[in-house]
Amino acid sequence: MFSAMASSRRRPINELELARQFGVATTSIREFLNRFQRFGLIERRPNAGWVFKGFTTSFALELFEIREMFELRSATAFAALPDSSPLWRQIEALREEHLSLLNEIDRRYHDFSDLDNRFHRLINSARSNRFIDDFYDIITLIFHYHYQWNKRDE
Repeated sequence: MFSAMASSRRRPINELELARQFGVATTSIREFLNRFQRFGLIERRPNAGWVFKGFTTSFALELFEIREMFELRSATAFAALPDSSPLWRQIEALREEHLSLLNEIDRRYHDFSDLDNRFHRLINSARSNRFIDDFYDIITLIFHYHYQWNKRDE
């Protein structure tokens, strides 16, 4: 859905059109849009629908700052895990996947988003925090789709 919104950049985002496209109720679309409105990615304009605002340098810096804050705390907690924690085996497996991907990056570059997401979620799992988990859902979506958007106008 996020990519559909991004492709609507030049015209208003239509709730009904998105609902039909994804086979869901307009209330589900509205909830999704409201969730991203609070981060300044989209804006609701009276009698004009929603408008995708895109990314600015300021937005990217703010997002990086909050991600850094979350992940530094999570990485500290991760480093303090006992050697017997299953998370150490999981991070080693992800390391191997990263190295494998690096060797084939020209063909498998599209696999990076998923691998990157799994890595960051694993680090964040060392601190059980519902707010980090919820916000990270948004961060993941933004990072994943940002690399797929046409960024000429940014």
